Amino acid sequence: MNLSDVALIASVAVLIVAIVDWRRGKTGLLNLQLTKEKTPDKFWYAIVLYINIAIGLLWLSGMGGEPETQCGGADNPCDIVVEGAVA
Repeated sequence: MNLSDVALIASVAVLIVAIVDWRRGKTGLLNLQLTKEKTPDKFWYAIVLYINIAIGLLWLSGMGGEPETQCGGADNPCDIVVEGAVA
C-alpha cells in the first residue's frame, strides 16, 4: 500500500465524516461542537472544510504513480540510446 492508496482511503473517510456530521446537525468533539442551530455559519464552514480536505486528498491520491525503475544489475539492465552519435 503506497501513499496514493492511503490518500484515497482517507478522502473517502473524510467524506463519510462530512456526510454524517451534516445529517446529525453537529460537528466537533466534546466542548468544541458546532451545531446548525447555535452557530450555523461556523457549522457550514466546518462542512466545507471537510469537503476541501477530501478534495485535496483525492488530488494527492492521483499524484502518486508508478515508481521509477532503477537501472543496473543483471536482472534489470538499462538500454541507453544516444541519437546522432557518430561511432
